[in-house]
Amino acid sequence: MQTTTDADRRLVRSVCVYRLAAVAALILVATAPASAPAATPRMVTAHGLRISLPTGWRVSNWTWSDCVEPAQTLALVTGKHPVRSGGLLLVLDDTMGPPKAFPPRPTFRSLTKPVTLEGCCGTPAAAAYDFSLRENGRNLRIYLWARDRRVAKTAVAALSTLRVSAG
Repeated sequence: MQTTTDADRRLVRSVCVYRLAAVAALILVATAPASAPAATPRMVTAHGLRISLPTGWRVSNWTWSDCVEPAQTLALVTGKHPVRSGGLLLVLDDTMGPPKAFPPRPTFRSLTKPVTLEGCCGTPAAAAYDFSLRENGRNLRIYLWARDRRVAKTAVAALSTLRVSAG
């Protein structure tokens, strides 16, 4: 036999459970944007190269290096005037040099001191990072213009996603 006291206790327990469930739901809703996964980087494939682009990066249709040898294969930028505005310009050139002049693909981890480039073949005359690599029978020169070291580090991380197909 059920007494009113038992019924009251059961009602109070139900109300507490509903309140706890409501609080838990509010906490989940409030923290959901903070725990949502980051935007998936966009993969770009062009001329036998594949690279993951961080947010805000885009492929440039501008010819930043108008040399015939080495030939611009891919250019990535941020901002409207990447070199002047402190953005990023990353140019990947295919070149025909002797294989021994190009080391096997390095692991892109650290940055050395930037070198000052002369602005040959239409490239910007400014401090830049210079990488050389050989992969799948292709010799690549990579030039990275980025004034901000954090931007340059992001570019180095993106270069780690670079995949080179045979040319």
